[in-house]
Amino acid sequence: MYGETVLEKRMTDEKMIEKKKENEKLHRKIIELEKLCDQDKDQAEVKDVEQEKTDEDDEDEDEDQEQDPDEVNDDDGNEKMKKIRKKLKETEEELEYAEAHNHKLIAKESELEEARKELISGWDSASRAFIGVKRMGELESKPFQTACKRKYPMDEADDQAAALCSLWESYLRDSCWKPFKTIRVAFRQQPKITIDEGDEKLKKLKDEFGDEVYNAVTTALLESKEYNSRHHWRCTVSELWNFKQGRRASLKEGVSYLLKQLKLQKRRRSS
Repeated sequence: MYGETVLEKRMTDEKMIEKKKENEKLHRKIIELEKLCDQDKDQAEVKDVEQEKTDEDDEDEDEDQEQDPDEVNDDDGNEKMKKIRKKLKETEEELEYAEAHNHKLIAKESELEEARKELISGWDSASRAFIGVKRMGELESKPFQTACKRKYPMDEADDQAAALCSLWESYLRDSCWKPFKTIRVAFRQQPKITIDEGDEKLKKLKDEFGDEVYNAVTTALLESKEYNSRHHWRCTVSELWNFKQGRRASLKEGVSYLLKQLKLQKRRRSS
């Protein structure tokens, strides 16, 4: 539901951009044609004056009846302008419709987002079932525990894992540390933000503790970057999550899951 609205809005935004570009192109074409028509008129006036001076007594009746080529060109230019103006009007009407539709989608998206926030706030955050709440940007501690058990004696592993995880949580909160880079992706207008594999901190972490810990940190970094894009700080953000498929859950999925859980509870109580 929410995802469909976002996708529809994105498509509408792209259509609006396309129509605005088309309008700008048509406006430029009209200006060019107006300039050409003005030039033709000026040239025709000069030509008429010169012709009156030199050939005033030599014009015959056939020449009087023949249409001036400059007038033909002028008529052609006017006809082209009429067609372009008509096309411009059509694109402006389409753009107006797209903008009105976009405003409706923004309002709908806002309503769905509010409903989503209410659903998340009332969810049991301890639940890690099929659908639940995930703290985006939060560092998973399990990979640190696994890595430290391989690296340190059993009686030290838990303390080392806790200390290491705490250290990297402080790094994640440091907005001055920016181990990111942007890359161009085919068929996408906006560049994609990804992890800079050459970052010294991350390279050292990967070398010492392996891929699992490295992936846990980079995942938290990218989540934090995505969900805190409007802020200059990094913090965890609650998100409705599909844990089975490892993605953002739709509002419809969340509501459906809750209804199923309520039905199960009613059956258990009645049995």
